[in-house]
Amino acid sequence: MDKNGEPPRKRSEKPAVGVKTELSDDMKSKDEVEFKDFAEHTMNELLGWYGYDKVDKADTENLDLKKFTATVDQGASTSRSEAGGTDPSSSTGAASGLSQLPGVSLGNMPSSGQGGIMVKNGALPSRPAHEAWAKFKRCRKGVKQRVRKAHRDYVSNYLETNIEDNPKAFWSYVKSLRQDSTGASAIRHQGVLTSDPQEKADALGAQFESVFTREDKSTVPTLGESVVPTIPPLNISVEGVAKQLSSLNPSKSTGPDGIPPRLLKTVAEQIAPILQTIFSQSISTGDVPEDWRTANIAPIFKKGDRTMPSNYRPVSLTSVCGKVLEHIVHSHMMKHLDTHGVLSPAQHGFRKGLSCESQLVLTLQDLANNLDHNKQVDVAVLDFSKAFDTVPHERLLSKLEHYGISDLLQSWFGAFLTERTQRVVFDGGTSKAVRVTSGVPQGIVLGPLLFLLYINDLPSSVDSHVRLFADDCLIYRTISTPSDAQGLQSDLDALTDWQNRWLMSFNPSKCHILHITRKKHPILTQYSLSGEALTGVKSHPYLGVQLSDDLRCDTHINYATSKAGRVLGVIRRNLTHCPSRVKATCYNALVRPHLEYSATVWDPYTTKGIQAVEAVQRRAARVTLNDYRQTSSVTQMLNNLQWTLLSERRRNTRLTFFYKLVNNLININTDSLLKPAQGRTRGSHTLKFQPLYARTDSYKYSYFPRTIPEWNALPGAVVTAPTVESFRARLEACPP
Repeated sequence: MDKNGEPPRKRSEKPAVGVKTELSDDMKSKDEVEFKDFAEHTMNELLGWYGYDKVDKADTENLDLKKFTATVDQGASTSRSEAGGTDPSSSTGAASGLSQLPGVSLGNMPSSGQGGIMVKNGALPSRPAHEAWAKFKRCRKGVKQRVRKAHRDYVSNYLETNIEDNPKAFWSYVKSLRQDSTGASAIRHQGVLTSDPQEKADALGAQFESVFTREDKSTVPTLGESVVPTIPPLNISVEGVAKQLSSLNPSKSTGPDGIPPRLLKTVAEQIAPILQTIFSQSISTGDVPEDWRTANIAPIFKKGDRTMPSNYRPVSLTSVCGKVLEHIVHSHMMKHLDTHGVLSPAQHGFRKGLSCESQLVLTLQDLANNLDHNKQVDVAVLDFSKAFDTVPHERLLSKLEHYGISDLLQSWFGAFLTERTQRVVFDGGTSKAVRVTSGVPQGIVLGPLLFLLYINDLPSSVDSHVRLFADDCLIYRTISTPSDAQGLQSDLDALTDWQNRWLMSFNPSKCHILHITRKKHPILTQYSLSGEALTGVKSHPYLGVQLSDDLRCDTHINYATSKAGRVLGVIRRNLTHCPSRVKATCYNALVRPHLEYSATVWDPYTTKGIQAVEAVQRRAARVTLNDYRQTSSVTQMLNNLQWTLLSERRRNTRLTFFYKLVNNLININTDSLLKPAQGRTRGSHTLKFQPLYARTDSYKYSYFPRTIPEWNALPGAVVTAPTVESFRARLEACPP
């Protein structure tokens, strides 16, 4: 007896020929029962139709609806086909499909049914299968609609609940919606694709090990006599250690030693004296605990083919205790380097008060000024090959000595760098540990600073202008005569000598030349690097902004709006039924940043450009409010969402950057650009500057010529704001 008190249908019992068999009324009342009950009734009716025992409720608990309906489709199509029906969608017997349902297998099928189940005995041809099939499809449609609605409601509730209560869970789900968010299902290992976790980890480990530089210690060059004083001794205090421990992020990953940051943060006061003793002894003896020299490598995909190990960047997860000491050493070294002006002003990477934006502002300002004077500028965009991973240790230690790092700290750095091991942990696989023979690990605190010191002398090896942001390198020169072009080529040759001497390497295939000019007949020169010709291009990305040969922003606008539009499409496809608050949050965090990244240097000035950027936000407003009616006012939608026009936001961003410049919060020299206004000034404040004259739109709408008049027009109460936050608040309250 089944749970309804009815005996289960025997496999040998079949409806009599000529008896009209229909799906029960329970199939029609799908809105009156829970899904699992409904699924049980549905399966029993259909299995009974094919002559099988009923299933238990437990068999529906893990029901795969798609597999179930596809299986029944296959079986029913076969039955109707053999019964004279017209549905030829499947030529496979029903037995092979139904064997995948819960509680059903080929072993418990009737022997007469394994070929054609009930069809061969003549029962099905007499049934009105098309009527039952039509009812089943209506029933199936209802089930699918209920499942989809239940899933949508669950996702909507989950996201709305976690948007504040658990932001990490919220963004984890949103990130999973992107097609490129998952790891590599397969990695090419020894020429063969493999999905085995261990083999994938081994393949990545072998790739990361293969790029290490082999260094001959007897050929280490020198930088000559140093004029930098020796760094003072490092004194580590208990208070300093406790401060570092208290500032730890408890959600960060645990290192190979298994000590989580949450624990260290919790017991900061109690453990600070112990760690202070260990840190002091480590520095004084030049010895680094083995656990602090061990790293678990988390491969991060860059771009290109996901199956290629070379397209992954190794990020080191190291001991949290070791990172605390690194922070202390880093702070001590930066104070020394800043005091004596050691770091090149051409370098804007990983430095306080400098950023991609500051480098882009200076670079585009210089290029636009040359273009405004009808000069040609040839720009070489250079790319290092595996820059951080190939830094040779002995040469790095030599440069540390040149920049005033004491023998004691050099000894500590020697142990810190040259006795490291690493292993790859990826998708459940772990590679063998290997010795790290070169490089400054990515992911550690001291890595960026050590890299900056290693390439710090590069700008001084050439006569042309050099712009650096970490390993992103730009070298350019004004070209008035062929001899100027020869000068740029000589500098490229000097860089070749520099890379050979210091065992670094540029990748000529990824290095390109831009001829920035308005001349009808420019001087076109074929440049080369390391003996390989450099390809000339019309545009090229630099620090995330598309740099074109006419300095117009159209190329970048197309790039930014296209990228933002793709992300908006992901939100629309996956979060359509979510509350507006969820979609607005995703737009603000995932879409709008693409439309505003470094907008200080590409803020459009043509109506076409402004409208192209605004169009993305207008589409986002429709997506957020789920209103696609042509009669609806998008302007009203923007007002309801309290979204400011992007053009106004870009203006405020430019003026905020200017406020930081005026108040020395950005460490760049603007003496030649920002000159106080002469004589008496009309208006409400005295912090006015002389406007810059421009002949061309490229220069007129570059950062300084465009922003200075806007700054001069601001009320005095705005420009004299005491903090950046108060300036922004007053600026937003002041209409353009």
